[in-house]
Amino acid sequence: MKKFYLLLFTCFITVNMAFGQSNWINYKIDNRVSLKLPSQPQTIDATNVMATDSNHLAYVVGVVDLVKTDGTDSAKLASIATTPEYIKVFRDNLVGAMPGFDMGEVKLGTWHNHTSYTLEGVYTRNNAKVYMLLFIIGSNLYSITALVPENQSPKGKDDLLASIVTN
Repeated sequence: MKKFYLLLFTCFITVNMAFGQSNWINYKIDNRVSLKLPSQPQTIDATNVMATDSNHLAYVVGVVDLVKTDGTDSAKLASIATTPEYIKVFRDNLVGAMPGFDMGEVKLGTWHNHTSYTLEGVYTRNNAKVYMLLFIIGSNLYSITALVPENQSPKGKDDLLASIVTN
């Protein structure tokens, strides 16, 4: 009988450890940037992955090499990335590529001494709040997005953004 209770206790602890995992996993976007995600990411397309947490927040992470997509190398990008014209075209292209998203204005800034853009908005299909951080390193544009369901805390978004590091 003691062995039965020991086995039952061991099973209980194992299940709790497996499903009650609160530690986020390290995810290496490429050789330049890493971050932590709440679960193993699933591939969306050639440039983006998505992970979800236990509160149904979705996190989308991507990187695009602008040399490959539109021929913009790092020197050219550095000269235009902060101009109002580029930011307008950037926002228009981003919104056009994201049907169902109502995005606010682009806020220009820096992240770890790299040009960055932040946007907030709403995914209108389910009224989820959208938070985006995009930043440029070389000719790569990195995008970190959190979709927060209505009436959920955005704390996971803050944890995600705090975990981003350059390698």
